[in-house]
Amino acid sequence: MDAAHAAADLAARLRAGEVLATAAPLGWIALARPAERARLLGLPGADPARLAVTAGSPATLRDFLPPHGLRAELLIARLMPGPVALRFADGALARHDAWSPADGPWLSLALSAPPDLPIVGATATGRAIETVVRIDGARLTIEHAGTVGTGRIVDAARVRLLFVCSGNTCRSPMLAALTRHALAARGITGVSVESAGLYAASGDAASAHAVAAMAERGIALEAHRSQPIDAIELDGVDRIWCLGRGHLTALTASGVDPSRLRLVNADAGGVPDPYGGDRAAYDACAAVLERAVDDVIADL
Repeated sequence: MDAAHAAADLAARLRAGEVLATAAPLGWIALARPAERARLLGLPGADPARLAVTAGSPATLRDFLPPHGLRAELLIARLMPGPVALRFADGALARHDAWSPADGPWLSLALSAPPDLPIVGATATGRAIETVVRIDGARLTIEHAGTVGTGRIVDAARVRLLFVCSGNTCRSPMLAALTRHALAARGITGVSVESAGLYAASGDAASAHAVAAMAERGIALEAHRSQPIDAIELDGVDRIWCLGRGHLTALTASGVDPSRLRLVNADAGGVPDPYGGDRAAYDACAAVLERAVDDVIADL
């Protein structure tokens, strides 16, 4: 039986309510549909912490997972299918195996001893030891070392953020500076932060009031120089945060995937532009941006 027919047969048996077993590098894996969770956990030696959702489709896996951020999305996109599993803060464990039936999702349970279940043939799982990555907000921890090394995990979880306003001298450079400062303070690494303007010239300094507002917060902005958005290869940016609804509309119209776009201070429709205003206008803008940093980091 070829791989496609074997996967289809496996899916049919699981949909019919069977609980099956297959060999794994460190023991055995029991498989079942989600409705059979209690039967899986009733197996001898079953540990709820070793129960996972597995799928042959990344989209199916994402839909079944608890709420998760950009870094989990990137790990799924860049490393799965493969010997990688993600554990979330609520204890949920997710894996996406190339050999899994194409539909699903299915529950899988790692066991140390062969269970008293029908055995299906050896799978791709048997050729590699799984690396388990714990996702805790924007932080990543290697919970169990496996075939995929730490370096590959770190590289796959790298995030490139871009903040976009109009002239790239006020709002977007302030938000970029505040975000870099917050990431460093929270010990979050692997995130690069840039800013640009839809109508920006190249090489303009940040507004004097913006520099002063950041200096009051212990952040230097004197070195900033503006850049137009055309200077950035947007396909390489993982998340684009727009400071105004007009920026989001323009980028959507230009063909940027809407799933990669976010609006800063979305409940208020964006952040008012302080350009041409007095220092008080810039301080008010900076206060809004400080609050927005939490949303940016939560999205990771």
